[in-house]
Amino acid sequence: MVFFPGRHGGFTRYARDLFPSLNAAGLTVWAVSYAGQDGATGVSTRNTVFPDIDRILRFVEGRCPRSQTVFLGRSLGATVAAVAASRWHPNGLVLEGAGISLAAAVRGQLRQRWYLRPLELLPIERLIGPDFPLEDSLRLYGPSRTVVFQGELDDLAPVSSLRHLAHLGVRLEIVPAATHTNTYEIAGRALIETLARLSDTAAVSAH
Repeated sequence: MVFFPGRHGGFTRYARDLFPSLNAAGLTVWAVSYAGQDGATGVSTRNTVFPDIDRILRFVEGRCPRSQTVFLGRSLGATVAAVAASRWHPNGLVLEGAGISLAAAVRGQLRQRWYLRPLELLPIERLIGPDFPLEDSLRLYGPSRTVVFQGELDDLAPVSSLRHLAHLGVRLEIVPAATHTNTYEIAGRALIETLARLSDTAAVSAH
């Protein structure tokens, strides 16, 4: 399993709260650290992040075939994971706390502070450049092999913005009482079991 974190990284947290459960389910975890994050050298930019991801995935592929690999992306890392999946086609894709696009994610961040809310009126789509709409990546990858876990109380990436993905064939799991911060913890075994199933070629084919 390849894990794509959000913009704040947090390897120490996930190594404590998430990775042991994945290992116990039989999954080997490769956790991505973007340049400048969690001790990684360099500075990550829009122009460098995907070439860096390609190098990481070539390394992983040398040790685990794509047919037995599953991606997990959370928060902003969900966008990175979805774009990477559309290019690499792992056996399964699980997203948690996903934003419908980069512009939507920026607006969600602005809503968190009252003094930044007026900036939501700016033409953010034009200001940020490529927007990487989630739906476009999922159509290229394969909606039927995609599962999205979204917190019922997620105010950064509200469930209402993602409901239309179910019509594409994406499985949308709404996690009761979960926020943007703790959805993966509250989802618990359901998240782990989904990842384990999607890493199994035979199980996915039978499904």
